[in-house]
Amino acid sequence: MRGTKRMKKTASRAVPLVVGLAENDYARKNLQRGAESLREGARALASGRTHPKRHWPKRLAAVGLAGAAAAAAVAGKGSGSSSGNGGTQK
Repeated sequence: MRGTKRMKKTASRAVPLVVGLAENDYARKNLQRGAESLREGARALASGRTHPKRHWPKRLAAVGLAGAAAAAAVAGKGSGSSSGNGGTQK
């Protein structure tokens, strides 16, 4: 069988990594969350659930409107005198 030697070598390198992950609380919790997420996704696919509709056009319009309002506010604020003395000259 081809590749058996390489597979053994790879497996022997993986053992310390797996042991290290099992002992690391942070990594173990992340792996558990990931596994649960995969299970949930598999259940959703099996049940035929449809994904929620995306609302990008509405969000994009809201962000554009907010940006335009901010630009108008900045432009209105900057239309006065730049000397800071209320428009009177000395």
